[in-house]
Amino acid sequence: MDHEEEGGCCPSPDHPIIPNAKHLETKRKALYAIMWGDVFASICMGFIFGINQGLLRLVTVWIDYMGYATMHFCIVMIMGLMGLMDTLILLSNASDSGYY
Repeated sequence: MDHEEEGGCCPSPDHPIIPNAKHLETKRKALYAIMWGDVFASICMGFIFGINQGLLRLVTVWIDYMGYATMHFCIVMIMGLMGLMDTLILLSNASDSGYY
């Protein structure tokens, strides 16, 4: 498979849909940090809630990687919505003294 082809299950960060530009470097680094943060969260969830929860969380890591690799607006927007939902759940459980 040629690296220049669009589509496929594993896009390359070297060939994003949105071309690399100087003003996007910090945003790309932020997406990369979010992706690795979610890897850490997956490992933690695996230890705390069981291996199944950790493995299911890897779907989020895949979405994060897709956002980092392609820099596509729709995927990055989905990442933001998932982060917002996680934050709201965390805050609601913290205010109820619940266990997340």
